Amino acid sequence: MDISNQLRDRWMARERPLPPDTGVVAERYRAILAVDGSTLDALIRKIGLLKDLPENPIAGRMTAYWNLCTRLPEKIWYERDPKAHDHVLDGYFVVFEGRELLIFDKGYINFSIFVKLTQAKVKFISAAKQT
Repeated sequence: MDISNQLRDRWMARERPLPPDTGVVAERYRAILAVDGSTLDALIRKIGLLKDLPENPIAGRMTAYWNLCTRLPEKIWYERDPKAHDHVLDGYFVVFEGRELLIFDKGYINFSIFVKLTQAKVKFISAAKQT
């Protein structure tokens, strides 16, 4: 996050237009945010830093709100417990003004969070789980 302000300033100075479908949605919301998380040990292994180890070390979890227009993180959290489920990230959903559109994957289906977001007038889209 240390360099995110510089990256955001560069993005704001660019003159290239957003893709038409993204631009239409971006006119209605302050931000279009994808909510995503990863186990850091798996992420580090994927980029090749730990490829020679016989198993993944336990490194914790990371969750981020990615702005789909700027392709930059808006907020990043770290959880020391690598086995923490995405649902324990409940406290991370209180940072919204109600002018954002959140996009979740199936790992974030938690109806208590959805109720809080609805009460805060935050719009969201989530993939449906198959039963």
